[in-house]
Amino acid sequence: MNRLLEKYGLSSIPRNTDPGGGGGGGNPAPNPAPNPAPNPAPNPAPAWTPPANAPAHLVDANPATAYEKLLNAYLPARQMLDGVPKPPEKADAYQLTLEGALAGYGDTLKNDPIMPDARKLAHETGMSQDQFQKFVGGFINIMHDKGAFAPMPTDAKIAEGLIDPSLQGQARAEAVTGSTKRLTDARAWVDGLKDDQSGYSAHERAELAMMVNSPGGVALVERMMKGGRQQTVNPGGQGGGDANLQAEYEKRLQDPRNRDDAAFAAETREMSKRVFARR
Repeated sequence: MNRLLEKYGLSSIPRNTDPGGGGGGGNPAPNPAPNPAPNPAPNPAPAWTPPANAPAHLVDANPATAYEKLLNAYLPARQMLDGVPKPPEKADAYQLTLEGALAGYGDTLKNDPIMPDARKLAHETGMSQDQFQKFVGGFINIMHDKGAFAPMPTDAKIAEGLIDPSLQGQARAEAVTGSTKRLTDARAWVDGLKDDQSGYSAHERAELAMMVNSPGGVALVERMMKGGRQQTVNPGGQGGGDANLQAEYEKRLQDPRNRDDAAFAAETREMSKRVFARR
């Protein structure tokens, strides 16, 4: 049969191979195309677990909820950090204001040699201006309340101490007006000695600022205003023509006993009067 089909060119005709018959030839039917194999399912992503060291109040099984908790905790903290007071750019920018019973000490402390060190320390510790004022001003108030500072006379008392106590009535009032101006002028002169270019050291300027808080000190400053600065002093009644009391005085100002020993500090003030009273 196959040879006969090949003879007449019929070998390419498909034959029905269905065993059920029909079609009379019994040639088999072509095999159907196989179905493609399905792609394997991807592995599921591992479940999210919060970090082991996460604070308990931020932990949540849902990562979106945990993120929201973290954000809500971070933003207020960030805002708080942004609002933390910062120190000034330079240590000498700190300002100290004294009020009430301490107002009269302002000029003295402004020129005190210890203040640059206090400002430097405050700057190194990161104090803001408000913190510096509260801490340093508060500490000075405590010292004052504990009796560390001698009572500071009012300007009115200083002005009255500059006039003849026997004056009465209008003459007294006019004299007080004049002495008040003297006090103002003396303080303005001392305040004008801004730096070492003035010829006065920081220690001397601090002492001068203290002097203008008493009638006798104002009178001494007035003599200096009229006569200028004397470099070498040989106090009257003392020997040693080559003595340099000025150098001894400056050395004494640096002695820490001026802060701890009231008698020693009083002697230093007396030496100051001798130094600056001579012309």
